[in-house]
Amino acid sequence: MLRNVDKGTTKIDNVSVPVIVQKVFHIKDGKEVVDRYQVVSPEKIGNACCVRHFNTLSQAREILE
Repeated sequence: MLRNVDKGTTKIDNVSVPVIVQKVFHIKDGKEVVDRYQVVSPEKIGNACCVRHFNTLSQAREILE
């Protein structure tokens, strides 16, 4: 499952691109268990969407401008 937790911009090829920080999680015993965080660009960069994966929210936020 995915949940948006933050948004901002990051530089890709020296261009500021809007991105969304998402929590990737699953439910176990009625509680959320975080698998990872990902930073996703809703806009296509060239022919693909950009996704980067991180273990913690603070690591994901480090790439935001």
